[in-house]
Formats: sequence, structure tokens, C-alpha cells
Amino acid sequence: METTTSLNESQLPESIQNYINENYAEEIEYYDSMSLIEKPGFVRYYVTLTTESNTVSLTFDGDGNLLKEDNE
Repeated sequence: METTTSLNESQLPESIQNYINENYAEEIEYYDSMSLIEKPGFVRYYVTLTTESNTVSLTFDGDGNLLKEDNE
């Protein structure tokens, strides 16, 4: 069974918050979405944010390690 939970910034693991702050803090205009998807043996955090120049989609594993980064 898969569970999707909408999150706010303060609910993200500290490692994800740190990554976003280190790489995008100066450019963030707003967060489009933040979600946690859980199913047996699988946990992913998805963050989409809009910066001054583009939209960034980030995927992290359950431990907060970056798996994928797309700039649109």
C-alpha cells in the first residue's frame, strides 16, 4: 500500500533542508510542492521549487540523500 503525505518545509528531514538552503536559498521564490511517498521498502521525498530562473525538482531517499535533480 502506498501513502502520499503533503509536507511543509519544517517537516523535511534536516539533511534535505540543508541541501536546499546550501544550493537554492538565495534563489527560491516559492515551493510548488513537497511530498513524502511511502510503501513497503520504499521511501521518497519529492520537492519542487521555483527559483528566479527555473523550476527545480528534487528527489531524495528516505535518509535524505539526493537521488535526482531536474532543472526545467
